[in-house]
Amino acid sequence: MYKVLLIDDEETVKRSLRKIIERKAAGFAVIGEAEDGKQGLQLIDELQPDLVITDIRMPVMDGLELAQALREQGDVTELIIVSGYDQFQYAQQALRLGVVDYLLKPLVAADVVAALNRTGDKVRRVRKDVLEINEWLIAQQKQISQLAHAVWMLHEERSIELLDELESSLPPCLGALGQSSSYFSPLLMTLHSQLAHLAESQWEPVRAEAALPEHANWARLEHHVRELIGKFRKIRNFGVHYLVMKAADYMEKRYSEESLSLPEIAAYVGMSPSHFSKCFKSELGTSYTQYLTELRMKQAVRMLQDPAAKVYEVAQSVGYSDYSHFTKLFKKKYGFSPGQVRGRQGRLEEQ
Repeated sequence: MYKVLLIDDEETVKRSLRKIIERKAAGFAVIGEAEDGKQGLQLIDELQPDLVITDIRMPVMDGLELAQALREQGDVTELIIVSGYDQFQYAQQALRLGVVDYLLKPLVAADVVAALNRTGDKVRRVRKDVLEINEWLIAQQKQISQLAHAVWMLHEERSIELLDELESSLPPCLGALGQSSSYFSPLLMTLHSQLAHLAESQWEPVRAEAALPEHANWARLEHHVRELIGKFRKIRNFGVHYLVMKAADYMEKRYSEESLSLPEIAAYVGMSPSHFSKCFKSELGTSYTQYLTELRMKQAVRMLQDPAAKVYEVAQSVGYSDYSHFTKLFKKKYGFSPGQVRGRQGRLEEQ
């Protein structure tokens, strides 16, 4: 059932439209009426209709102003306009604003039903596209998270690689939408949400300066990602970022050493332990201890896939001589013991 909102200052027109829809337009239902565009704008927000039939000439806010206001808000509700013969130039302007169809006065029932059916077909296609886009976004959550992390870490080359992988992952049904912005908006919203979580207070100044691409395509999306990285680089102390990344690289090479400590790593990059700890958390969004534990746990998962691997040997290999301490940390992170890893790798890699 498609929900219809009627907006017209002439009661007779609304009554005629309602009668036609109720008697001859199966699958459509009138859910509300408004006297002018301003009132209609409020009802659209409240009732969320699938389509709106609106007159062009009305007091307070006319149909063209209503169409303009909806598009400026990013509202994609389908609009059908009603126009008199002497107002056809207004109808042409409305079509440029994305209005899906128009009706001429006096209204003819067959024309109204035909316009409704055309609009219903479009709404149905849009719903199908939205469902496919959402399914694709859910399937690509891990990839989008990796992209957000690469942007946050200022890894430009890796960010572009991940974008290319996302484009390649589009199923044929979405690939056909490649020249439209159908999936760019939800993709950008998801990416920005992840970046806001990673960047915390640094996100707002970056978001304010990095303009969203209009009429997005993959080339503009790539430009936007590069711009985000440039803005992050601009507002952060790049010297500190370099030292923290140097420390992270050192940790990835030495995580298996149980003696590895914060003072040792701080000394390696020429910082005091307290300053290093603060900078590390600020740059990577996690503490030194959490980062090191994550490195060790991920390597442990990989090693435990080997049926011949003994848990106590794996613990020692990733920097834990205390078997019980390793087991406790592992179970706290994953919810089960190291001995229960085999066969669960796919789920573990997402944690």
